[in-house]
Amino acid sequence: IRGHTSEITSIAMARSGRFAVTGSIDDTVRVWDLATGKQSGQISPGIGDVYSLLLSPDDRTVAVPFESNGVFSIGVWSLQNGQLVGSIKADNGARLFAGSLDWRRVVYAKGQPGQGNLLIYDLAKMAPVAPLSLPGIPVNMTVSRNGRYLAVSDENNLVHIWDIQAGKKLPPLS
Repeated sequence: IRGHTSEITSIAMARSGRFAVTGSIDDTVRVWDLATGKQSGQISPGIGDVYSLLLSPDDRTVAVPFESNGVFSIGVWSLQNGQLVGSIKADNGARLFAGSLDWRRVVYAKGQPGQGNLLIYDLAKMAPVAPLSLPGIPVNMTVSRNGRYLAVSDENNLVHIWDIQAGKKLPPLS
């Protein structure tokens, strides 16, 4: 893929298999036609470096954590016209971003250890759900496809698991 001017930091494939979306530290999100390999769209939201993104369940919008005037948010942009269609205020800068297929459980991880460093949002309703706490610094994470479980690895080589629906932390994997 050619078009980004800096490192590509995130990628998502459309469920239809027709296109991919990439994010870069060049301050852009780009849409790529997989049949031709050519860029078919671009969002330049003026939000700084893009480190993570999520495609919506219907492949029409993309969610990206961003900062504007010192306020951290999760923005949702239309892939058809590149316009911001909604946002929700988030707390501090996002190090990681992961979500379920239906966007009902999206987790925003701050790059620091401690109380409330994992924040769960429902992007379908554009509302916060709950904070979680990881003792270490989040390194990687994933949300199960059905949105029930969250797995987060930390700098201590542990994988922490939560049953998000039950609000219960399970024993860590080591």
